[in-house]
Amino acid sequence: MRRRLLILFVGFLLVIVAMSTSTLLANPSLVQLEPAPTPELVPIRDGVVVRVYFDDLETAYQIASSFEPMESNYELGYLVLSVSNDEYNLLLETGMRVEVDNLRMLQIVQPGLEQIQTIPGYSCYRTVEETFAAAQAIVTNHPTLATWTDVGNSWEKTNGLGGYDMMV
Repeated sequence: MRRRLLILFVGFLLVIVAMSTSTLLANPSLVQLEPAPTPELVPIRDGVVVRVYFDDLETAYQIASSFEPMESNYELGYLVLSVSNDEYNLLLETGMRVEVDNLRMLQIVQPGLEQIQTIPGYSCYRTVEETFAAAQAIVTNHPTLATWTDVGNSWEKTNGLGGYDMMV
């Protein structure tokens, strides 16, 4: 069961990465062409968003298996990671090129007005409504790549306790 959920989550992440990559390709002005001069620690809560550059796919796979990349760009040779301050310092110690992704940091610190209210006390997690809205946006923007299908009802909904449709 956990493996199936992990596979579903990884698939959803890949769709999000594909969507992010296509957005950057469609709007080249969002791409930072010059690297930041020196990496600097910019804390938000207990972490930073960084680009970690790699020279080969093996290194990329090792990084991806140790962290959960927010984005990957294999053509330009980097992964975008959300890391703790300690993980950031460890990455710097490896000698790899690590840059703080200021654009991503701003998006986290100052989210758009369209963001749905998060779960009280757990702002790092999306609500069901926010997750559904993000998935629907993927389907709307990429109808040839994704579908949004109702596959049943949650336990709460089947028992008249509110709940949600189960969507994939």
